[in-house]
Amino acid sequence: LKVPFTINQASIADANVKWEDVGAFVYDGTAKYPKVLSATIKFDGVDQPYTLTADDYQIVGAESNAGLDVEDFSINASATPLKVKLLGTGNFTGEATASKGYTIDRADLGEAVEKGDVTVTVDQVEYNRDLEAADIKTKLVETATEKELNRPDDYYILVKDADGNWSSTITDEAKTIGVHDLRLVAKTGSGNYVGESYYDTTYEVVASSLSTAVKNAKVKEFGKGESTYTGVNQFPEDLKTVIDSSSIGGLKYGLDYEITNAKEEWVNVGEYTLNLKGLNEYEGQTATVTVKITPKALNLADIKVE
Repeated sequence: LKVPFTINQASIADANVKWEDVGAFVYDGTAKYPKVLSATIKFDGVDQPYTLTADDYQIVGAESNAGLDVEDFSINASATPLKVKLLGTGNFTGEATASKGYTIDRADLGEAVEKGDVTVTVDQVEYNRDLEAADIKTKLVETATEKELNRPDDYYILVKDADGNWSSTITDEAKTIGVHDLRLVAKTGSGNYVGESYYDTTYEVVASSLSTAVKNAKVKEFGKGESTYTGVNQFPEDLKTVIDSSSIGGLKYGLDYEITNAKEEWVNVGEYTLNLKGLNEYEGQTATVTVKITPKALNLADIKVE
């Protein structure tokens, strides 16, 4: 005689769950919630309680986050208390007692970097007399989420001024070749990091190539590097101002370079060269800027043959 029967799932509603006693966690990019220290259930007719294993339940959100996967609500910083509960799986069904409320505090940016939760990369900076904060390239990436923090929405940078004070202005001292102090500061209300918490590091300004700096140089009276034949000498009258400073990264005559040409005859069609000699940060370097004098078109109506 065969009698069909079924084995129904057992409810974990009466399970005795002991949760880790943690009131607050610190954000690190991973889901935060109390651990289950033990979970047992008593079956009728069985002396020893059954110990639930990870195969018997899933940890999910409780109350306002009821049923949500912990990855969906328990990663970011939260001042509002959160709770989790056990949801029966496999041979079990129902819900067990929820944990007590816990919060996820914002992380200190400096501590997060020191622990390896955030990686910091600062690129070398090519010397530029008009160096600005935007030229100092930084990259902060969370290890767990692989998310890159946004500047300036998530953080901003400070450098030291002549008096050794932190400043958002890139002073002349902070532009010189060498290694400079740099502070990365979390913005207040930026989300997962304590406002105004910071990490101190450095950035390095390196000598740029004078040749590279002047490759797009604009020469006065030579639009796009060319000028039409006029029959008169087109050699620049003032070598100090002949090159547009903005076209060569803000380099300044007499501070970064000088032009060594003596007075020359730039009359006929052909190529002509300005010879540059580097100064100070560019000491020992040379570069050239070449322009052309192009033929003048003849107007046949103006030609008279006698």
